[in-house]
Amino acid sequence: MRFLTQIALLLALLPAPLLAQTRPAPADTTRTEPDQELDHFSGRFRGLHRITARLRGVRAAANTVYWVGADGRHLSAFQAGKLLWATDVVAPFRTEIPAARIASMALASNIIFVNLGKRGMAEIDRKTGQIVGKYFDRDPNNLVAEPN
Repeated sequence: MRFLTQIALLLALLPAPLLAQTRPAPADTTRTEPDQELDHFSGRFRGLHRITARLRGVRAAANTVYWVGADGRHLSAFQAGKLLWATDVVAPFRTEIPAARIASMALASNIIFVNLGKRGMAEIDRKTGQIVGKYFDRDPNNLVAEPN
């Protein structure tokens, strides 16, 4: 009984973002949705994959899952449960868009288009996780944080 109490106390002391960063189980599909390359013309693809608290990943071909961290900054790729790469997508945008968060993604053959709200977009190489393109709105009137 004391052992269970110690574990409960330890879990209570861990920060919530640390607990939320766990990667998805390979068979768990409740927090991911299939990408268009897995659609098989069933009509289920809705365009962009909107990232929410409930939906944080996209299942692609070859058992690959692209997962957005709970902080909305990090994008990771897992294949068969093994981490391939992890990238802080928001870091290059901090000066231009201070409140940037990953809002949605779309997968292309070699690139992941990551939307950071109305003001920014990044292109991520699907194999390496490197940011290969960075676009943002330079209008100084758009510096207000966007609502979630």
